[in-house]
Amino acid sequence: MAVLRSLLLLFTVFSMGNAEVEKCPYGWRSFGVQCYKFFPGKVNWITAEDGEWMWSDGTPYDYTNWCSVEPNVGGSENCMEINWTINHCWNDRACFESLGYACATAIFIMAVLRSLLLLFIAFSMGNAGVDKCPYGWKNFGVRCYKFFQETVNWITAEEKQWLWSDGTAYDYTNWCHGEPNGGGSENCVEINWTSNYCWNDKSCSSSLSYVCATDL
Repeated sequence: MAVLRSLLLLFTVFSMGNAEVEKCPYGWRSFGVQCYKFFPGKVNWITAEDGEWMWSDGTPYDYTNWCSVEPNVGGSENCMEINWTINHCWNDRACFESLGYACATAIFIMAVLRSLLLLFIAFSMGNAGVDKCPYGWKNFGVRCYKFFQETVNWITAEEKQWLWSDGTAYDYTNWCHGEPNGGGSENCVEINWTSNYCWNDKSCSSSLSYVCATDL
């Protein structure tokens, strides 16, 4: 039994060194928990995303409410209005068009002693959600939401916040000197700009080579 256990441990140690070999499809490179592949062909951002719809905060896209025959315009309407017509269904729309918008913010509960927190929860379950959100915001799930009637385009509603299209935390930057500088007209990023290989903001309609990622 001891010999078998030793052989099993030896096999495990040996195979760990080769773990990277078969994690990714042929031609893809492993980094962290994803596989990446560079495509030298030049396409715009929408084409590189394979026309895939996604929430801007990375929330899983696991529910739809498209109106009949929507989405219907392909690459020219890449944003969504969610309360279209009296049916309150979804319609694809150009991102530069101005509409009312809803914002979301996380719900935060201050940390207290565990015993007191449990006692508080047990005592206040009947009033759960009353004070979770700021004044004027409404609680749904684990977030607070607020609708703004003023009409702005998608970029303005996102408060010029840069984000990765897959929802990865935006916790690293490598902007070139003076970038980003394009305001509302340059809303995508090229990541290997100039000989410094730094970031430059660029129009999403520009065609560039691209990198795809897939889970391991």
